[in-house]
Amino acid sequence: MKINAALGAETAITPGSVDANPQFQPARRGESRFPSKSALLRGVLLAAAVLSAGVATADVVVTIDPEKNCLETNGGYFPFGASAVTSAIAVGSYLVDLRANNMSCHYGNLTGSARSKCNIDTVLLRAVNSFQAGWGLAVGARPVLVDVSAPTVFNAFVIDTPCHDNTGKATLYFKGPL
Repeated sequence: MKINAALGAETAITPGSVDANPQFQPARRGESRFPSKSALLRGVLLAAAVLSAGVATADVVVTIDPEKNCLETNGGYFPFGASAVTSAIAVGSYLVDLRANNMSCHYGNLTGSARSKCNIDTVLLRAVNSFQAGWGLAVGARPVLVDVSAPTVFNAFVIDTPCHDNTGKATLYFKGPL
Protein backbone atom coordinates (compact mmCIF):
# COMPACT_ATOMS: atom_id res chain seq x y z
CA MET A 1 0.00 0.00 0.00
CA LYS A 2 1.52 3.30 -1.07
CA ILE A 3 0.16 6.60 0.27
CA ASN A 4 1.51 9.92 -1.01
CA ALA A 5 0.37 13.54 -0.81
CA ALA A 6 -1.22 14.47 -4.11
CA LEU A 7 -0.93 17.80 -5.86
CA GLY A 8 -3.13 19.11 -8.60
CA ALA A 9 -6.29 20.94 -9.51
CA GLU A 10 -9.70 20.21 -8.05
CA THR A 11 -11.76 17.85 -10.18
CA ALA A 12 -15.55 17.66 -10.21
CA ILE A 13 -16.75 14.28 -9.04
CA THR A 14 -20.05 12.62 -9.81
CA PRO A 15 -21.50 10.42 -7.07
CA GLY A 16 -20.92 6.82 -8.05
CA SER A 17 -21.76 4.64 -5.11
CA VAL A 18 -24.10 4.11 -2.25
CA ASP A 19 -22.75 4.08 1.28
CA ALA A 20 -23.83 1.43 3.75
CA ASN A 21 -24.19 2.08 7.45
CA PRO A 22 -24.31 -1.11 9.52
CA GLN A 23 -25.33 -0.69 13.14
CA PHE A 24 -22.42 -1.64 15.38
CA GLN A 25 -23.34 -1.94 19.03
CA PRO A 26 -21.02 -0.44 21.67
CA ALA A 27 -18.35 -2.95 22.60
CA ARG A 28 -18.21 -4.60 25.98
CA ARG A 29 -14.96 -4.82 27.91
CA GLY A 30 -12.44 -6.87 25.93
CA GLU A 31 -14.43 -6.83 22.66
CA SER A 32 -13.39 -5.13 19.43
CA ARG A 33 -14.96 -1.80 18.48
CA PHE A 34 -14.83 -2.75 14.79
CA PRO A 35 -16.12 -5.69 12.75
CA SER A 36 -14.10 -8.88 13.22
CA LYS A 37 -11.47 -9.85 10.66
CA SER A 38 -13.74 -12.63 9.41
CA ALA A 39 -16.65 -10.17 8.97
CA LEU A 40 -14.38 -7.75 7.11
CA LEU A 41 -12.99 -10.61 5.00
CA ARG A 42 -16.55 -11.66 4.08
CA GLY A 43 -17.22 -8.04 3.11
CA VAL A 44 -14.02 -7.89 1.04
CA LEU A 45 -14.87 -11.14 -0.75
CA LEU A 46 -18.39 -9.88 -1.46
CA ALA A 47 -16.97 -6.56 -2.66
CA ALA A 48 -14.48 -8.41 -4.88
CA ALA A 49 -17.29 -10.43 -6.43
CA VAL A 50 -19.36 -7.30 -7.07
CA LEU A 51 -16.40 -5.30 -8.36
CA SER A 52 -15.24 -8.11 -10.64
CA ALA A 53 -18.74 -8.11 -12.15
CA GLY A 54 -18.09 -4.56 -13.33
CA VAL A 55 -20.21 -2.78 -10.72
CA ALA A 56 -19.07 0.21 -8.60
CA THR A 57 -15.81 0.91 -10.42
CA ALA A 58 -16.62 4.63 -10.61
CA ASP A 59 -15.77 7.26 -8.02
CA VAL A 60 -16.76 6.35 -4.47
CA VAL A 61 -18.67 9.07 -2.62
CA VAL A 62 -19.53 8.62 1.06
CA THR A 63 -21.46 10.98 3.36
CA ILE A 64 -20.05 11.38 6.87
CA ASP A 65 -22.35 12.39 9.72
CA PRO A 66 -20.17 13.46 12.69
CA GLU A 67 -22.79 12.41 15.24
CA LYS A 68 -23.77 9.05 13.72
CA ASN A 69 -20.26 8.15 12.47
CA CYS A 70 -18.33 9.13 15.61
CA LEU A 71 -16.00 7.11 17.81
CA GLU A 72 -15.85 8.36 21.43
CA THR A 73 -12.32 9.12 22.65
CA ASN A 74 -13.38 8.38 26.22
CA GLY A 75 -13.39 4.58 26.06
CA GLY A 76 -12.97 4.15 22.29
CA TYR A 77 -16.52 3.05 21.44
CA PHE A 78 -19.31 4.03 19.08
CA PRO A 79 -22.22 5.45 21.13
CA PHE A 80 -25.53 3.56 20.90
CA GLY A 81 -26.95 3.89 17.38
CA ALA A 82 -23.66 5.15 15.94
CA SER A 83 -21.27 3.29 13.63
CA ALA A 84 -18.54 3.80 11.09
CA VAL A 85 -19.61 4.19 7.46
CA THR A 86 -18.58 1.07 5.52
CA SER A 87 -17.95 0.95 1.78
CA ALA A 88 -15.77 -0.88 -0.76
CA ILE A 89 -13.22 0.25 -3.33
CA ALA A 90 -11.74 -1.64 -6.26
CA VAL A 91 -8.08 -2.04 -7.17
CA GLY A 92 -6.52 1.17 -8.48
CA SER A 93 -5.16 4.58 -7.51
CA TYR A 94 -7.51 7.11 -5.93
CA LEU A 95 -7.32 10.74 -4.93
CA VAL A 96 -9.08 10.87 -1.56
CA ASP A 97 -10.27 14.08 0.11
CA LEU A 98 -12.98 15.58 2.29
CA ARG A 99 -15.39 18.04 0.61
CA ALA A 100 -18.54 20.02 1.40
CA ASN A 101 -17.49 19.93 5.05
CA ASN A 102 -19.57 21.80 7.64
CA MET A 103 -18.96 19.35 10.51
CA SER A 104 -18.83 20.85 14.00
CA CYS A 105 -17.89 19.22 17.29
CA HIS A 106 -20.12 21.52 19.36
CA TYR A 107 -23.66 22.32 18.15
CA GLY A 108 -22.69 23.93 14.84
CA ASN A 109 -20.07 26.35 16.20
CA LEU A 110 -17.92 26.93 13.09
CA THR A 111 -17.04 30.61 13.59
CA GLY A 112 -15.44 32.74 16.26
CA SER A 113 -11.97 32.78 17.72
CA ALA A 114 -9.63 29.83 17.33
CA ARG A 115 -10.40 28.96 20.94
CA SER A 116 -14.21 28.92 20.62
CA LYS A 117 -14.86 27.44 17.16
CA CYS A 118 -15.07 23.69 16.86
CA ASN A 119 -14.57 22.48 13.28
CA ILE A 120 -14.10 18.78 12.54
CA ASP A 121 -11.72 18.79 9.58
CA THR A 122 -10.47 15.19 9.50
CA VAL A 123 -12.05 11.79 8.87
CA LEU A 124 -10.24 8.56 9.74
CA LEU A 125 -10.23 5.53 7.45
CA ARG A 126 -9.60 1.95 8.59
CA ALA A 127 -9.37 -0.55 5.76
CA VAL A 128 -8.66 -4.22 5.12
CA ASN A 129 -8.18 -5.98 1.78
CA SER A 130 -8.72 -9.56 0.61
CA PHE A 131 -5.23 -10.49 1.87
CA GLN A 132 -6.26 -9.23 5.34
CA ALA A 133 -3.63 -6.50 5.05
CA GLY A 134 -4.94 -3.46 6.91
CA TRP A 135 -4.13 0.22 6.66
CA GLY A 136 -5.32 3.48 8.11
CA LEU A 137 -5.35 7.06 6.92
CA ALA A 138 -6.45 10.49 8.14
CA VAL A 139 -8.20 12.45 5.35
CA GLY A 140 -8.83 16.19 5.24
CA ALA A 141 -9.41 18.81 2.55
CA ARG A 142 -6.03 18.24 0.86
CA PRO A 143 -6.17 15.30 -1.61
CA VAL A 144 -4.11 12.22 -0.75
CA LEU A 145 -3.12 9.58 -3.32
CA VAL A 146 -3.98 6.02 -2.23
CA ASP A 147 -2.89 2.96 -4.24
CA VAL A 148 -5.18 0.01 -3.57
CA SER A 149 -3.56 -3.32 -4.56
CA ALA A 150 -6.55 -5.62 -3.79
CA PRO A 151 -10.32 -5.10 -3.40
CA THR A 152 -10.75 -3.30 -0.09
CA VAL A 153 -13.51 -2.60 2.43
CA PHE A 154 -13.06 0.51 4.59
CA ASN A 155 -14.67 2.12 7.64
CA ALA A 156 -14.82 5.94 7.85
CA PHE A 157 -15.48 7.87 11.06
CA VAL A 158 -14.58 10.92 13.14
CA ILE A 159 -13.25 10.84 16.70
CA ASP A 160 -14.61 13.15 19.41
CA THR A 161 -15.95 13.27 22.97
CA PRO A 162 -18.83 13.72 23.31
CA CYS A 163 -20.34 12.71 19.97
CA HIS A 164 -23.95 13.72 20.73
CA ASP A 165 -23.28 17.46 20.17
CA ASN A 166 -21.66 17.01 16.73
CA THR A 167 -23.54 18.54 13.79
CA GLY A 168 -23.22 18.98 10.03
CA LYS A 169 -22.05 16.62 7.30
CA ALA A 170 -19.09 16.13 4.99
CA THR A 171 -18.48 14.16 1.82
CA LEU A 172 -15.54 11.78 1.50
CA TYR A 173 -14.49 11.43 -2.17
CA PHE A 174 -12.45 8.64 -3.70
CA LYS A 175 -11.71 9.95 -7.23
CA GLY A 176 -10.76 7.04 -9.41
CA PRO A 177 -9.58 4.58 -10.16
CA LEU A 178 -7.17 6.92 -11.94
